[in-house]
Amino acid sequence: MKFIFLDSNIFLSFYDQKQKNKDEDPQVLKKLLELLNTDSELSLLLPNQIEEEFINNKIIKLEFLKALEYSSLPLPLIMNAEIQVEINKKVKELNLICKRAKEEYTTYITNPESPINKDIEGLFNNSSTIRIEETDEIFKKIEHRKLKGHPPKNYDAISWECILDYMSKYSKYNEKNGIKEIIIVTNDNSSDIKSLSDPKNLNEYLSYELKKHTHAKIFIFDNLSECINHLTKENTFIKKEIQEEQKINTVNLKVTTISDLLKGQNNWVSDAYNFNKPNNSMPIQLGISDTIGFTNKFTLASEVLSSIGIATQTQHNKLSEIISLPIKDSEI
Repeated sequence: MKFIFLDSNIFLSFYDQKQKNKDEDPQVLKKLLELLNTDSELSLLLPNQIEEEFINNKIIKLEFLKALEYSSLPLPLIMNAEIQVEINKKVKELNLICKRAKEEYTTYITNPESPINKDIEGLFNNSSTIRIEETDEIFKKIEHRKLKGHPPKNYDAISWECILDYMSKYSKYNEKNGIKEIIIVTNDNSSDIKSLSDPKNLNEYLSYELKKHTHAKIFIFDNLSECINHLTKENTFIKKEIQEEQKINTVNLKVTTISDLLKGQNNWVSDAYNFNKPNNSMPIQLGISDTIGFTNKFTLASEVLSSIGIATQTQHNKLSEIISLPIKDSEI
């Protein structure tokens, strides 16, 4: 068996405008649901505390909407009257846009039928999800943990004791080797949860407690995408910065291919590409021999870059302005 535990901060991150895992793809929830439905060896551990934290804190995500409102700006009396009227008009227009944004985001959070709510509800009520209720015995263990100063603290202690209680009962009726993996997903980077020496590992004391009940491998991930990639053993979900890097590599490959078509005269394509790289202000140096057939080659390079989404028309125009060499009709 493989058991997954998702901290409440993972569920809440899909509603947070300051989302720590801002590159997280909401489709990961659907993928996890798919895996739970198709893999009989996979279960989601859901302590009651996690669901309650999620319900209590989800609505708090609406608080930031209060800032999305603008009153009339305090304008100096000497300012031109027409400008004041125009500014106040724009403020009203902005407020209308913010009002629509508020309504949409409020629906996103509160409407049970919104896609994100349906996905999370689907996980909570899935047949492979194991709900764990607190008991008097669990609360006694939490008090004992608090007195001895063992991590984790506060609400996390409730969820942790629920997990240990379930593992204890499971291993009592099953072989310890029956649990292959325990996967914990949390963006809580405190030393209560993650190892100080290596944040990619679980806190040493928590790991020690788990190993009393199971010989399973323990994995801890910062976000659900990494967890899904681990379960599927492939890069199902890739962070945006990695996608950008792959896009650049694809561009380099395509530029090389086009340069072959140009029979080695690839400077126009590579120059156009380099010009469009971020933070690249290097002027393009052209030799006399390079001017032959320039127009046709630059047009081709521009079309290639546009087709793969690297350069905008504005950038092409700017490049045309920078390169201002006389070209004879015979050379075109």
